[in-house]
Amino acid sequence: MALRDRASGLLEELERLSLAPTQLRTDIPAGMPALTPYEPGLIERAERGIAQGLLNTGIISDPYRANRSAEAISGVLDFLPVAGDAKGVAEFKDALDSGNKVDAAIAGAGAAVGLLPVIGDVANAMFIGPRATSFDFNQMRRQQEMEAEGARPRDIVAETGMFRGADGMIRSEISDKGSTATPFPFGQNPSGEDAPIQVTAGSILDHPELYENYPALASTPVNNMALTDPGLLGSAGGYYDPNTKELTLNPRSAGDPEVVRDTMLHELQHMIQQAEGFAKGGSDESAQRIVQMIGERELQDIVDYGYQDVFNKRNSLLDELRELRPAEALYRMQNINQPRDLFSSDFYYQFSDDVRREIGPPPRRGQASLDYAQRAGKVISRLLQTKGDNRFIYQNAQEKLDDIGSDVKRQIRNAEARLKRFDSKPENTEALVAISERKRRRGLLEDERLRGDQGRQKTYRRFGGEVESRNTETRKDMTMEERLANPYYLTQDIPNREQEMYRITGGGLLTYPTRNRYDVLYPRGILGE
Repeated sequence: MALRDRASGLLEELERLSLAPTQLRTDIPAGMPALTPYEPGLIERAERGIAQGLLNTGIISDPYRANRSAEAISGVLDFLPVAGDAKGVAEFKDALDSGNKVDAAIAGAGAAVGLLPVIGDVANAMFIGPRATSFDFNQMRRQQEMEAEGARPRDIVAETGMFRGADGMIRSEISDKGSTATPFPFGQNPSGEDAPIQVTAGSILDHPELYENYPALASTPVNNMALTDPGLLGSAGGYYDPNTKELTLNPRSAGDPEVVRDTMLHELQHMIQQAEGFAKGGSDESAQRIVQMIGERELQDIVDYGYQDVFNKRNSLLDELRELRPAEALYRMQNINQPRDLFSSDFYYQFSDDVRREIGPPPRRGQASLDYAQRAGKVISRLLQTKGDNRFIYQNAQEKLDDIGSDVKRQIRNAEARLKRFDSKPENTEALVAISERKRRRGLLEDERLRGDQGRQKTYRRFGGEVESRNTETRKDMTMEERLANPYYLTQDIPNREQEMYRITGGGLLTYPTRNRYDVLYPRGILGE
């Protein structure tokens, strides 16, 4: 393969790994106005990233030499083979020492794009979407191509950094490396007369990359819970109000910068969810009411998608088989051709005592054995229609058998073939899985409803937005290597298929048609589980 072909996508890979965007997006949602930051060119950004990577590894300690080496690397980027060889850093140093600029470029770029463990770039997992200013649409297109080709979710994430969340919407992650939180943002006496009622997110959480992607987040008001919601001081660390677009922080836990950092990352993730249209979080007070609304909406979705029609069609095919099976069983008992037709039947062992009382024990061998089997079959046929809870079913089956006779075998084969053809169509499988999944999740809700306050808390924790925000905290100290090797679904505390998805629009509460579709198409595939 030509070097140029092998290098396909390397520049995009460089851009994906926390470098600035090629163009400024202007479709930031209302309430989140886009600012116009300085935008370096692609080569300048690549050089800056490569130079920083070389300095971080300790291969080069002099910034001037690192920048000159980065220029050399960027000059041959178009001809690089696929980067990522685990011995690339050592190769780079050897090549640099020997003056081989091309070899140094090849190995050094591999280190620069973060594919070598020695680089160790920390990537705290803040989940972002297409409205982020640095969202990489080239990688999103590649993600969709790989998805269509049937690639594994883990491989897609490793190559593109893109993935679908539990709501079926495409996301990527940005690094929280270097983000820090200010302790005591409301002062040492947050309830005092001089304590501020409100500060901004940017004054509490220092996170340049986040604010570059969502500029308005830095100026998000953060309320002092001690003054605005003192009744929650004993039960909540903080919360986001989507109506006012404000955060509220509990000052009692604000003395620990790591606790503040976790809380701010969690709540700002909720703001991103609202901006991107991702699945939302909620509260334990409203959780079960909202989930009940989700259930009602999903029931309507099932009708709208035609899933209910598919479900009814399959039931009619099953009903046809259910009606024919007892008639076939009677036919087999009444038309035994060899002894094993009887002795391999479950019916014989079910009624063996009755048969022995009527016609005695079976003979050992020969024609007498066949005669015995035929007589026993007729006894069993009669007993099926006169004993047990299913006798009325077999009485009706006998009437049907009287009408169709030996044709029952052909009708059974045809009915089985129709059911097999029906089940072989993916769209039918989608519908049936969707209905099954909805029924299972409704069962979870009913169980939680019966558990009172504990159940409401559990329901609240199953909201997709809450799962994602908790996962943001969980992944906050993962390295880049760990993040690529461990997609989001491996670290979230509630699996995709147990999460509740909803969003609010001007028309009210909606579920996710995409989530419904992806649940049924890829219950353990594209969503990762």
